[in-house]
Amino acid sequence: MSQKKIFNFFQSTEKSNSLVLVKGILNDLVSDVIIKNSSKKHETVNDKTLEKWKQNYPWLIVSTMHEKKTLKCKLCSEFKTSTIWAKDGTTNIQKSTLDRHNECDPHIEACKLSIKKLDMELAPENKLEKGKIDNADVYLMRTVYMVMKEELPLDKVNAILELQRINKADISYRNLSWTTITEIQNLIALILKEDLIQRLRSSEYFAMLIDETTDVSISKRLSICVRYIHNGIPYTDFLANIELSDGCAHTIVTALLTYFEKCEINTSKCVSLATDGASVMVGKKTGVGVQLVAKAAPFCVQTHCVAHRLNLSITDAIKDNDAMKKFNVKFGELFNFFSNSGNRTYTLRQMQTLLDEPELSIKAPYPVRWLGLKRAVETVHECYGSLLATLSSIGVNDTKAKGLYKYFSSYKTAILIGLMCDVHVELGKLCCTLQSEKLMFSDVPAIVESTVSMLNILKTNDGECFKIMKGNLRYEEDKVFYGNEELTNYSLNIDSQIETVRQNYLSNLIKNIKRRIPKHDSKLMLSLNEVLEPSIVRMASPESNETALQCLIDHYGNDKVIKSVSGNMISGYVETVKPVVKIIQSEQLLKEWPGVCGMMAGCYKNLSLPEFCQRIILKHKDQFPNIAKLAVIALCMQVTSVECERSFSTQNRIKSKYRASLGDVSLEALMRVSLFGPSVENFDSEQCARQWLTKRRRKKRLTAEYKPREPKRMKLTKC
Repeated sequence: MSQKKIFNFFQSTEKSNSLVLVKGILNDLVSDVIIKNSSKKHETVNDKTLEKWKQNYPWLIVSTMHEKKTLKCKLCSEFKTSTIWAKDGTTNIQKSTLDRHNECDPHIEACKLSIKKLDMELAPENKLEKGKIDNADVYLMRTVYMVMKEELPLDKVNAILELQRINKADISYRNLSWTTITEIQNLIALILKEDLIQRLRSSEYFAMLIDETTDVSISKRLSICVRYIHNGIPYTDFLANIELSDGCAHTIVTALLTYFEKCEINTSKCVSLATDGASVMVGKKTGVGVQLVAKAAPFCVQTHCVAHRLNLSITDAIKDNDAMKKFNVKFGELFNFFSNSGNRTYTLRQMQTLLDEPELSIKAPYPVRWLGLKRAVETVHECYGSLLATLSSIGVNDTKAKGLYKYFSSYKTAILIGLMCDVHVELGKLCCTLQSEKLMFSDVPAIVESTVSMLNILKTNDGECFKIMKGNLRYEEDKVFYGNEELTNYSLNIDSQIETVRQNYLSNLIKNIKRRIPKHDSKLMLSLNEVLEPSIVRMASPESNETALQCLIDHYGNDKVIKSVSGNMISGYVETVKPVVKIIQSEQLLKEWPGVCGMMAGCYKNLSLPEFCQRIILKHKDQFPNIAKLAVIALCMQVTSVECERSFSTQNRIKSKYRASLGDVSLEALMRVSLFGPSVENFDSEQCARQWLTKRRRKKRLTAEYKPREPKRMKLTKC
């Protein structure tokens, strides 16, 4: 353009202002220079420059994504820092960007960790081979593990090591500090935890069992257990014990998602959530289950623990009957009467010995414990004669004993004790079955129906305990005696009154059990049962099978989304929507179904639901991939949260009032080993010893004998 203007200047026939033309030419030249410089500034860095940068910055990684080059940091990726260099990388390819990252705090911390790791690898004493680990190292790991497994205090480790030395064991460790023992303890728990997390990551789907409680230090705790499939077998394990700021649903969900994100476990694979049925868990609008489905696990199905529901059924049946309500209250008063006095308990034992009855202490009807009334009633039934004799002798000078004697010496109470023993025998069987780790959702209806049938029999027939109680009664004219004690309130129409109480109580109990634990608890679980139970599939009509398949397709065969909200009231809230891919392909599932029906009608016709699911997962996963996914989901479905209750019992045993300052990490480590740790014989102590010895140089120091420090000498100063 500038050349053209110069040419026109010399060729022009008209006289023009030369100054104006020169200014125009200069402006055009300057604009061309600016355009060329700006284009040079935005040119991409060539490969030669990148190679020079790699030499100056050894941690630099250059990758190409979507035809764009990105820069990443090798150290930050290895140690998982919070910078973008550790994740997606940066597209700002400039020398100044590298300098800024090289001086940032996360990168400096990653460099320190890398140097520390390199020093450990180069240390000659840390290059341990499997055959070079001493027996003393293995004995030490096994000793600490045994102390954890038996829930013993850590200060017992040195005493047990000393005992092993006295028994001529080849162990040189002695005088271990609390810090050293705690470090070994946490390492053992970490190895078990990493193995569990790895299994959860590799499992296609899993279930969560959660419950919250308060420990001895008045701290709110959340117990998390998981159920997953490994080699076709379902396992239930303890995952974590987290401290909560409060018991709100939002707090619980936030703690759950934060922990699973920290462990790098995909929460969208959660297909079942079992809770105790509290309103904060099962609330229809803002409960934990509703929030978890909306934010992280769209295919999750929430269930109310069947063992908790059974306990609620029993409690409701007692509340609905005035005679049974008074019966429960009096047993509580009886426990308090004997537990508060050693003299009364001693008198009871003397009577039991005298009357040749078993020496049993009076049990409390705990309202928070499943079937807490069962043990209390059974104890009184077995030592009823000595109980009446004790209350009679103490009641001469004690009004409370006199009142208890008046109630328990009643003919009606004696008969009710026999009746309640028979009822609780059947309820106890049901309760223990519902707490089984191997319980499947398909087993619950049959177990409940069996118990209901036995309760219906007890409405018209006397049970064993009822017959024993009546057999011990001696009738003389219009009086009734149990041993030498006369039973009061006996009349001709008392049996009809007792029969009325019996019918009302058992009818209410059966009604509450059916209402609390219905036969078809969940439509989705019913559909899984109708599709994967060979005996049901063979008996059902094709229309019924198609309806069950369609129900499963509607839930698992459609893409879903999860929504999360971040931010605050000051900066504003941002809603993030993330799609979740459907679990099964509906068209392929329908094509696979005829072949599966053929197997159920043939060689697999006698298998139960768990056995059939295991066969599909292990042998026919490639042939029927969608049916195999449903089989994994069926095995993961959890209907109880009893593992959380067991973890609370373990927590309260470990963190007692004598160990109330136990930290969160140590508490979780001890709970993990106590609950689901392998036996001492099966524990891999060599692996633990190898990892522990490669951490730092300590073996020589820990095997040395204890030498007390010399007392400090006072310095003499000149006057």
